[in-house]
Amino acid sequence: MGLHTGCPTRIPGGYVGVDVHHGARLMAAGHGLQVLVSETTHHLTENELPPDAGWRSLGRHRLRDIARPQSIYQLVMAGLPADFPPLKTIDLRPHNLPALVSALIGRGQETAFAQALLSRPEVRLVTFTGIGGTGKTRLSLQVASDALSDFEDGAFFVELAAVSDPALVVAAIAHTLEVSEVAGQPLLDSLKHHLKEKQMLLVLDNFEQVVAAAPVVAELLAACRKLKVLATSRMRLRLRGEYELPVPPLAVPDLDDLPPVEALSQVAAVELFLQGAQAVLPSFRFDEGSAAPVAAICTRLDGLPLAIQLAAPRIRLLSLGAIVARLDNRFKLLTGGARDLPQRHQTLRECIAWSYDLLPQSERTLFRHLAVFVGGCTLEAAQALDNSPDSDVGDGLFSLVEKSLLRHTEQDGEPRFSMLETIREFGVERLEAEGELELWRGRHARYFLSLAEKAEAQLSGAAQADWLRQLAEEQDNLRAALKWSLQAEPPTALRLAGALWHFWEMRGHLAEGRNWLDEALNRNQGAPDALRVRALTGAGKVAFLQGDFAAASALLQGALAAGRALGDERSVATALLYSGLVTTYQGDFHRAEALIEESLVLLRRLGDRTGTGAALLHLSHAVIQSDVARAQHLLEESLALAREMDDDNGTIMALFFLGDAAFLSSEWNRAQALFHECLARAQRSGNDLGMVYTLWGLSHTARETRDFSGARQRLREMFARLQALAHGWGLAFALESCGLLAAAQGCPEQAAQLMGAAQSLREAIHCPLAPSYHALYERHANLAREALGKAGFESAWSQGRAMPVEQALQLASSGVGASMEA
Repeated sequence: MGLHTGCPTRIPGGYVGVDVHHGARLMAAGHGLQVLVSETTHHLTENELPPDAGWRSLGRHRLRDIARPQSIYQLVMAGLPADFPPLKTIDLRPHNLPALVSALIGRGQETAFAQALLSRPEVRLVTFTGIGGTGKTRLSLQVASDALSDFEDGAFFVELAAVSDPALVVAAIAHTLEVSEVAGQPLLDSLKHHLKEKQMLLVLDNFEQVVAAAPVVAELLAACRKLKVLATSRMRLRLRGEYELPVPPLAVPDLDDLPPVEALSQVAAVELFLQGAQAVLPSFRFDEGSAAPVAAICTRLDGLPLAIQLAAPRIRLLSLGAIVARLDNRFKLLTGGARDLPQRHQTLRECIAWSYDLLPQSERTLFRHLAVFVGGCTLEAAQALDNSPDSDVGDGLFSLVEKSLLRHTEQDGEPRFSMLETIREFGVERLEAEGELELWRGRHARYFLSLAEKAEAQLSGAAQADWLRQLAEEQDNLRAALKWSLQAEPPTALRLAGALWHFWEMRGHLAEGRNWLDEALNRNQGAPDALRVRALTGAGKVAFLQGDFAAASALLQGALAAGRALGDERSVATALLYSGLVTTYQGDFHRAEALIEESLVLLRRLGDRTGTGAALLHLSHAVIQSDVARAQHLLEESLALAREMDDDNGTIMALFFLGDAAFLSSEWNRAQALFHECLARAQRSGNDLGMVYTLWGLSHTARETRDFSGARQRLREMFARLQALAHGWGLAFALESCGLLAAAQGCPEQAAQLMGAAQSLREAIHCPLAPSYHALYERHANLAREALGKAGFESAWSQGRAMPVEQALQLASSGVGASMEA
């Protein structure tokens, strides 16, 4: 039993802190039936023991993880043995391990894995790998200290950072172990002789720069059967029997879903920051006000322990907000490490430069070039940008992964490579220093322009889901390409934005897409019509989807004029089609019908079956108010065309609108059958947006047939899809549908609140209610109004309008039994 007195920290399920650790180390030092106490506890209880009990001083001893030797006392009393073997403290084993001056944070799993491996007889070599600054050295010292009692001849730490010649590794180990040269005998043989029967742990730190000396380690292990080696390196040693344990950055919080302050303080990266901040500013408080900026600092620094340890002391001079703002230039900010740290750990830049400088020239070049990718890249993208043979690029990528400068993941069976943002910024800095930055950003932008234009042609075909997924994976790269080209190559930006608007439409990124399109058009005012027409069309369609009908009409008129001037019938047909759609929503159905029919004639003449199917869909919108039968006929023709072409998107849209037309005609069974077919098709093709809209339609049908349980189920499924999609229109539809369901079920206050919240969201994202749904909406609003009275309804409606979207979504999802993250 070990007893210590102190001030631990209370967490759910127990206590943590240095004092708890102290008590545990005392316990570990003792033997069965032995009770040990610290000097603090001894002082507090010295005069409080019963007459037959007393304390025996066992002297001063070093405990694991505690910097200074500690006085330890043993309880002596009747019924307990008085004599025991020597305490199991690290004094009993020879070692040169430096004292650990602070607790190790966030490495419980790695420590446990390493200790478990070293305890196995067949495991002789364990290597901690990882990029510089992840804390491999500190972890190795912890593991060696914890394992010290298991090695009769102790543990010895060999610092290799200052050794640049692999031939000198033997001398460095011999010097640490005080093994002298013997005349006429190679030093390696003397070392083998010294270690031959010793049960020892050898810690070889910073092996990456002398990795050519790995065969020396293999020789020592072969000759010395009780020897074990724990190495730290930015790459594995590639020896038989080696066990590699990667040391990743510390866990960081999710900035979009921060936990409460107490839980946040236990996230490893945050805990390390707090340890460093409170060491220089004991008055620093971690509370609701400081939680978000601390989390942002840790996350933007990728959870790298060295970076966090360099950032935390800045709290003495800078506010948290000022530190966050300065992270855009993190290498300038993160300097001035502790004076007892190696030079390479004095600044973040020097730490990463250490790894970079060890690379051969070809890999340095590849590393710099890869830094232009934001959010990673595929093997194909890396090969496309680099002039080297494909095999050289592939080999270089995997070598950089092995050296911990790149991360490798699999995406649908294909490799993807990425850098921590801190590492990438270093690469960009090196690109700029070599005068290559603009060249490679240009290549990057043109590669992603090619990808976007290739994807554009496929987004209405059978491979739509695959291309949507690929564009979603490359969003950070696409944004970087747009940002650079707007400044450096505006025509490239215009083409890229024009190629991406369908993707933005399908994914619901309307505000972002509109901003890029508007900016690209503004930067290309005098560009030829051939360049501008596609972006004008896209901007017009996106403005329509936002409900900005005036801007949409003006943009589409511009696209129409450009198309006519070019004699480009396809551009003219598209502009006419979308102009007709805008006009439909403005309520001028006759003019809308004329515009879309003119478009339809052109599209049929061009043999554009995909466009023809879309025109038939939109024409049905224009005529459904006056001629439901004709609208259904047009939709049937559109569906037949889509099925002929095996066009998933066209088929899904036609089935949905046919179901919608049946619903509006109160043909519940037919509507349900069409929606079910539509849902199955959307699920097969992975069309998330199609699934959301179809679930919405099924919830309406279930509600109107009084199947409230079915309606709730469909809305729960809709919420589950919206979690990943974050689609503005979909969120507005979901809020509204929950409001209508609440009204139908006799929950008028909730109904009015959700309708108000939906209306507020629709206005914020410019998403108007379709004219065909006005009557349905008013019928349910009247149910709630009649139940609450005019004043009560307006009060609840106003409460809903004032609700933050997150709160409204929680209200809506709770009403249908769904779990909706904000």
